[in-house]
Amino acid sequence: MYIDYRDIAWSAPTSTVTAAVDAGYNVIILAFLLASGPADMAVAWQGVGAQSQVAAMSYAHSRGAIVMVSAGGATDEPWTSYLDGASYGAFAGQWAKANNLDGVDFDIENLGPGFTAGSFNGDAFSTWLAQASIAAKQFVQFVSHAPQAPYFGPIGNAAFWPGSSGGYSAVEAKANGAVDFYNVQLYNQGATCYTTFAGIFTKSSSDCTNFPGTSVAEIASYGVPLSKLTVTKYLLTGDGGNGYVAGATLKTLLAQAEGSQGIGYTGGISCWAYATSSSAAWIAAVCGGGVC
Repeated sequence: MYIDYRDIAWSAPTSTVTAAVDAGYNVIILAFLLASGPADMAVAWQGVGAQSQVAAMSYAHSRGAIVMVSAGGATDEPWTSYLDGASYGAFAGQWAKANNLDGVDFDIENLGPGFTAGSFNGDAFSTWLAQASIAAKQFVQFVSHAPQAPYFGPIGNAAFWPGSSGGYSAVEAKANGAVDFYNVQLYNQGATCYTTFAGIFTKSSSDCTNFPGTSVAEIASYGVPLSKLTVTKYLLTGDGGNGYVAGATLKTLLAQAEGSQGIGYTGGISCWAYATSSSAAWIAAVCGGGVC
């Protein structure tokens, strides 16, 4: 579960983290660490001080949960401040460590076709992201990324959106195991995209003709381990533009993906973004019966 600015207990933000843990989430991600510094939940967390941070982390760990920071976001373009991916990764990793967190989740947005970013072409930018991942891992236990599904493609095939670089498939190949998982954003790519079992898990073109080859199984076929891929959806209908799937439906789709007729899926599900009125009910609807 990502926590941004909504429904934070600003006078005691660690209580928002522990509430998310109590709701049943095992990975809590605080948004956002911008290239210019922390904002929203990240700055609230920084402000409570080490003693409160450590106490909240101890509670999360006692319940089998970890807490990370989300670096980047839709309003940030960190490659303009850090031309060296390793420097950016070190910045994020050091901030997370200094604030007693378990890891860094890189949410890198605003890329162009061909997996381009500013002056970086696709191959160079996949290297930049791999360098950032490796550098961050020197400071924290967990490193993840939150790419949009079309950011993955087969390496060497220019017909797909990331171009011949392969986009995030190349990041996985270049990062030497530094990336622990990918919270794949399966939404905001078209009105019917990623709303069915096939569209999400086996053949994206079945419901998303603009982005073929971007379902979970298809991404895995490009060399990204299936176990590292987590389906990311949004919580409330207003939290995304399209691709919404209700929690009860997601439960059915996950069970199908995990079952004997599925794809052997084990990655679970992640969600944007925390709301006190709905987060506990959502995870209960999705994960009831042990499908997560």
